[in-house]
Amino acid sequence: HSLGRANSQHYTGRSQEGIMETEHKRNEKVWLGFKNLDDKDLKTILLKWNSTSRREERPRKCRRMGSTNNVARILSTLPVKVTYFNVVGNRGIGDAGTEHLHLLPPTVVDLDLSDCGITLRGVKNICEFMKTNTSITRLIMWSNDVGDEGAAYIADMLCQNKTLRNLCITGCNLGVKAFSHISHGLHCSPKQHA
Repeated sequence: HSLGRANSQHYTGRSQEGIMETEHKRNEKVWLGFKNLDDKDLKTILLKWNSTSRREERPRKCRRMGSTNNVARILSTLPVKVTYFNVVGNRGIGDAGTEHLHLLPPTVVDLDLSDCGITLRGVKNICEFMKTNTSITRLIMWSNDVGDEGAAYIADMLCQNKTLRNLCITGCNLGVKAFSHISHGLHCSPKQHA
């Protein structure tokens, strides 16, 4: 019996370590940068991620993704709770992909949509989403084609959003008019932006 107890205690210790590892995995950041994802892939990932049966479904290979990088594999590695979601460099996401942002888990506080092929329509979608979002505190959108007109959407969003603290729009084709718009948005903002 004492041998059984020792094994039981040893097993219990491993089990608790496993639980701690699982808890750590649940709070990891999600970095899906440069995976050749498009808007449909993003929608599939977000829909199935929010589904309770996402791990039970059969792997589905994506059109352009290699055999080692498919949506099912991505889904199987996603943590349960996410605070950072990064899809940088997936230019196929484009404007159409921004229509699926409402599917992001509410635990996401840090969103990186840099270099995703986003233009004016996508900027408008992002800003509409962000006007009522109450969890995202940092939005990164560098190297997308925001332009002066997109900056007007950003200014309007800044006037209404109560949560966003950091906004990165470096390399987004911004002119003098864009900075005027954003300055206005920061001044009418219900909180301070860093």
